Amino acid sequence: MATSSPWTFERYGRSCHFQIRSADDLARAAELDEAHWVATNAPIATINADATFLQLLDTDHNGRIMCHEVRGAIRWLGRVLRDHAGVGASSRTLRPEAINVEDPEGRRAHQAVEKMLRRLGRPEAGEISLDEIRRIKTQVESTPVSEAGVVLPQAAEDESVRGFLADVIATVGGAPHPGGAEGVGQAQLEAFLAQASALLEWMQRGQIPPGQERTEVMPLGGCTPEAFAAFSAVRAKLDQYFAQCEAAAVDERFVQRMGWTDQELQGLDFDDPAVIEKVLRQSPLAKVRADRTLQFGQPVNPYYAEALERFRGEVVRPVLGQDPSALSAGAWVRIKAFFAAHQAWVQSKPQSAVESLGAEKLREYLSPRYAEAVRALIA
Repeated sequence: MATSSPWTFERYGRSCHFQIRSADDLARAAELDEAHWVATNAPIATINADATFLQLLDTDHNGRIMCHEVRGAIRWLGRVLRDHAGVGASSRTLRPEAINVEDPEGRRAHQAVEKMLRRLGRPEAGEISLDEIRRIKTQVESTPVSEAGVVLPQAAEDESVRGFLADVIATVGGAPHPGGAEGVGQAQLEAFLAQASALLEWMQRGQIPPGQERTEVMPLGGCTPEAFAAFSAVRAKLDQYFAQCEAAAVDERFVQRMGWTDQELQGLDFDDPAVIEKVLRQSPLAKVRADRTLQFGQPVNPYYAEALERFRGEVVRPVLGQDPSALSAGAWVRIKAFFAAHQAWVQSKPQSAVESLGAEKLREYLSPRYAEAVRALIA
């Protein structure tokens, strides 16, 4: 805004106040040092002004109008308007040609005004009033499908489609609706369908077809998940044990460097059960053997004894087809290879919130009628 008119002050009691009577005066106010302001902030509740205007002015929503917020609003007004005559006249109407379309926000404002005038049935009108704008805003906020294609659950007449929309919002998130709630737009719909399809496809790869007892992914049939859990519980310690056996086979002196050192054990409180548990958890699985075998009958770290026994019963016996008294390094390699496809399948599981809905509901939601109903509402 241009500021060519002279400054005007008026005395009130013992102080002089700058008079704002035009757009030029308003622009000057934004340049005044804060030392010349009556106050640098004020609670919204103490200001007698339009409530919506105050809410827009309070950009950080802290319930107070700050000096910098007033300055910012004045500069914004000067930037988005190219004709400031209406500012000085306290006009409650806005002319499209008064908007500065060279400014990005001004261009959006101009497009919005043109759209609202078309909605009012007078696209050639030279102005739109604040009351008309607010009336349209109220209508848009109360419409369950926004003009941007954001659908609120209540927009659907079918109760099952309303449930579908609510579940989409609850899992993949929603898009803002002018009414303040969240709805489903095209992006949210497509994201939900893609995530549901990917998860169901992953589940399908883990299914055992009728007439088959096992698959590459499920090498122990329906018992595979439990066996894999038992395998995973001791995998790291068995890898460590057989690596230590390899080292011992090269030079027995390496055994002396395995486990806790005297220096590490000094100062530990072995009257504390938590300390004892930590020491056992980090200690070797068993005393290493140069013959690279784990003897199931030999003493093992008590922290892993139960998990190791479960591993022996649920993994070693069914995978190797026998109940050996020892597990060799070669047999351990075969067991890891046995679970390779299942492990790859487990690791490829899509991470998605839609899993909480369950496979049955997801299959139902992927039937075409749900997506078609929502797309029709969006359109």
